[in-house]
Amino acid sequence: MAEYNLYDNKRFILDGNGGLSNEDNGKYAIWHNLDYQNPNTYQILIEDYQLDPLVVDALCDTDTRPRFVCYDTGILLILRAINLNPGSNPEDMISLRFWIDENKIISLQHRNLKSIKKIADALENKVGPKTPMQCFLTFANTIADVIAKTTNDLTDRTDDIEEEIIDIQDMDDIKIRGEINDLRHEIIALRRYIAPMREVFQNLQLEKNPLITQKAKIRLKEVANDVVKSLEDLDYCREHISFYHEELQGRISINMSRIMYIISIFTAIFLPLTLITGLLGINVQGIPMADNEHAFWIVCALMLVISLILVYFMKKKRWM
Repeated sequence: MAEYNLYDNKRFILDGNGGLSNEDNGKYAIWHNLDYQNPNTYQILIEDYQLDPLVVDALCDTDTRPRFVCYDTGILLILRAINLNPGSNPEDMISLRFWIDENKIISLQHRNLKSIKKIADALENKVGPKTPMQCFLTFANTIADVIAKTTNDLTDRTDDIEEEIIDIQDMDDIKIRGEINDLRHEIIALRRYIAPMREVFQNLQLEKNPLITQKAKIRLKEVANDVVKSLEDLDYCREHISFYHEELQGRISINMSRIMYIISIFTAIFLPLTLITGLLGINVQGIPMADNEHAFWIVCALMLVISLILVYFMKKKRWM
């Protein structure tokens, strides 16, 4: 399924009662959805809506971070939404931009976003937003809900990894290491954009702007609380994943130390035996007991005695 904006240049006329109107005469507020990478978008914003070029540049910028700016004529907002498109990674978040004023809301994104269809369907069923600000708040609620669901899934995966580490037997298990690294990557990528959105929603409710009514501030506060909760979940996951990684590395180090310890014991025991066999194997005259028919068994007995003495000495020193 394609990720491109299925609602590019789609214009909705709000009837003020949660539905859509067919009268495009300036009487009703509008919601216009655009693709910021469409070459015609810049011209639409400048010529049709006569927006400030600075605002248009921000709306069409290719590299953005969550923020908002209040102007005398409206509010510019830039957010990030979880990417739920098939085959995509959730941490590859979709940039979503808004211009809101008294008569319109303009939303811009390049990739397809399910919340667009959700709001469009609500308007078709006459249970959608009634004003441009309500339309934005519906977007904000949907974005926060999806973020919360995603962070809850990450929390569950984090707890599952804890159980796997407790039950792990093979320290060379590559699967568990890959899961930890993937989870850390997702957490870092998500937190990069979710953290600034917390500031956006917290500060937006403090703005004295006629578009932000008391009811809007209450909804913004709830959205901000949801985003803060999601950030706390991400911090929980990040801290626990770091702990699990250190725990796994520690157990691997202990396992390697145990292996090296066993090898060292065998080396300490067989090193003098190797020296004896090496000396007796020299092909020169004068080797002791070279003509004795019992020499082999005598040497074996001597090496056994030396081995037992070494084992007794190591046990006495608590090296074994």
